[in-house]
Amino acid sequence: MAGTRVYVQEGIYDRFVERQAQLAENMKMGDPFEEGVQNGPVISEKQMKKILGLIETGKKQGARLVTGGK
Repeated sequence: MAGTRVYVQEGIYDRFVERQAQLAENMKMGDPFEEGVQNGPVISEKQMKKILGLIETGKKQGARLVTGGK
C-alpha cells in the first residue's frame, strides 16, 4: 500500500497521529524473508533519495515529522 492521503476526523486527530507513530516505531525492519518483518530495505540509493525528498517536500508544505528521520 502506498497511500498518499488519510482523512481523519478532527476530534480524534491527535490520538490518530500518536497511534500511527507508535505503529511505525514498532514496525520490524529487516530481511523480508524473516518471519515478522514488515518492511525490507529500500531497493537502491535512488529510491532512498526519492523517499527522503518526499519527506522534505512534506515538511516544507507544513507536515510535522513525528517519528524517525531527523
